[in-house]
Amino acid sequence: MAAAFDTLQAARDLEAAGLDPKHAEAIVGAVHNAQGDLVTTPVLKAELAELQSRLSALETRLILRILAIVGAAVAILAAIEQFSG
Repeated sequence: MAAAFDTLQAARDLEAAGLDPKHAEAIVGAVHNAQGDLVTTPVLKAELAELQSRLSALETRLILRILAIVGAAVAILAAIEQFSG
């Protein structure tokens, strides 16, 4: 989980370092808004695991469809051979 960002403390720290209060608030606001775009490692791992699971399911479905197509082709060829010869 991402660490909490104390916006008030950050603004106070910037003001203590000599920044104008309005500039400090603007900087802290920008940093706080940018944090919404961050992805934590556990979240990324969970999403990758879900994606891998979904891809595995799609792979299984694709293999089953290919086997069904091959089976149907074999059956058609067998029927053609039986009736033609």
